Amino acid sequence: MQKIKSSFTTLFSLLVAYVLFSATTYAQQPLLPCDEQEQKIIEATAADEVQLITSFTPAKPIERISARYPKNAARKGAEGWVQLSFVVDENGDVQNPIVEDSGGHKSFERAAMSAVKRWQYEPAIKNGKPTEICNQKIMLDFTLAGNEGASRKFIKQYKIAEELVQNNDLTGAEAAIDSLHNMDNLNRYENAWLWNVDAIYSGKIENHKRQLISIKRLISSSRMHEKNVFNDAHMGVMHQRLAVLQVMLAHYADAHDTIEKIKELPEGEQLLAQITNLTAHVEEVASSGKNIAVSIELDQESAYFHKLLRNNFAFANINGELNKVEVWCDSKREVFTVAEDHIWKIPESWGQCRVLVSGEKNTQFELIEVGKV
Repeated sequence: MQKIKSSFTTLFSLLVAYVLFSATTYAQQPLLPCDEQEQKIIEATAADEVQLITSFTPAKPIERISARYPKNAARKGAEGWVQLSFVVDENGDVQNPIVEDSGGHKSFERAAMSAVKRWQYEPAIKNGKPTEICNQKIMLDFTLAGNEGASRKFIKQYKIAEELVQNNDLTGAEAAIDSLHNMDNLNRYENAWLWNVDAIYSGKIENHKRQLISIKRLISSSRMHEKNVFNDAHMGVMHQRLAVLQVMLAHYADAHDTIEKIKELPEGEQLLAQITNLTAHVEEVASSGKNIAVSIELDQESAYFHKLLRNNFAFANINGELNKVEVWCDSKREVFTVAEDHIWKIPESWGQCRVLVSGEKNTQFELIEVGKV
């Protein structure tokens, strides 16, 4: 198949002004519900003593039923992937599966959800007893053997979109890219290039949130049939740019994860050397006691996951309706209603946490990762 050529690797500049966000200090609130025994041990233990507070064994998969490839997608040669998060309860059953992101034919989301709901695990064990565990993430791939390269129709439409972007005809480019998105028969190779031109366009119109999503989907779609669509140099630039965008949008925990992934890439040390100011900034924020404000608008999914860098968080400037907030941690899950001027405090024993916020479409708000309180 003919391969598409692009000058995309020279597009992005990594010189970005980094800004620390601050927020008003909220009134201290009681701890979230937690293991009272743990708290008693902590309070009764001298600073120079060490005691075992909890022992924890993660959940182990027993049976993972493969997702059925949707017939209509297979007939069209469509490929894609679905990223899900879910909870494994005390019985080892999957609960609350949520599609975090996907690329390709929409029927893949239904197929992935149907499969994951039937998975079975050995439950996680905490202090000898079965316990619920959150932060379970998986990406299911939908690929067809021998389905590589791009169709002539896709190549033609892609070149039109790319030329319009390069000529700064952004109105025409948007229409051309929408036409690509409306194709329901794209394979992984074509999807990767689609998100490539979408990322270029998003950068032109300075839509950082859209560009971040496009690059994340480019990276996920590029992993095709045990090889990458793009070469190592291009993937390195994409990971660098992803880290920059995550910092710009105050997604510091995600930026830290991306930096760790860059270390594993070919020429990882060289790639990190090119963004030393960025990595130093992320480390500075992580060790500081300052608040971090993340501006969020709920899209049509009406739900939003955010990985926390801090153990405390709050909400401010809510414009719309938020229904609930769920705290998903390595060894704990809690569900609350949402209120402004309230600080949720997460015990360190809960492990790495993410916040899932749900509400009405287009609701805008700030999630404040609270520093020292």
